[in-house]
Amino acid sequence: PKKVMYNTAHVAEVIHEAKEFGFTINGEVTFDWGKLKLFRDRYIKRLNGIYEGGLDKMNIDRITGLAA
Repeated sequence: PKKVMYNTAHVAEVIHEAKEFGFTINGEVTFDWGKLKLFRDRYIKRLNGIYEGGLDKMNIDRITGLAA
């Protein structure tokens, strides 16, 4: 998730400085936090699935719960 947030900030900065590199952005540039959260959550879910699959292949038992 940190990578997603870093890349989002980087893209915003690149758009902000684009004119200094010869780019013209016509129209309004908008940002949707809800959409970013949706895609970030999907990315995390996919990563968790990859990690769980790796643990399963190594026959590692997982204990799921909350700590107090």
